[in-house]
Amino acid sequence: MSEQQTEAQADKPEFKPPATQADLDRIIAERLNRECAKYADYQDLRKKAEQFDQLQESQKTELEKAIARAEKAERAAVEFK
Repeated sequence: MSEQQTEAQADKPEFKPPATQADLDRIIAERLNRECAKYADYQDLRKKAEQFDQLQESQKTELEKAIARAEKAERAAVEFK
């Protein structure tokens, strides 16, 4: 067991705290940039989802639309009570 722990510790670089405020600011900025990059296409995905919802809504029959309106009204009536 201790051999595995020793090997795992040998693979990890030793932690060195930032020496200056500028180093800390740089580290934080890099981390924020990586996180922001994950969500760079969020607006595009949101727009596509809205278009998909509109397409689905336009393909509903009149009966399906009426049922959806009735269900929505029932939920509102229950919440109102």
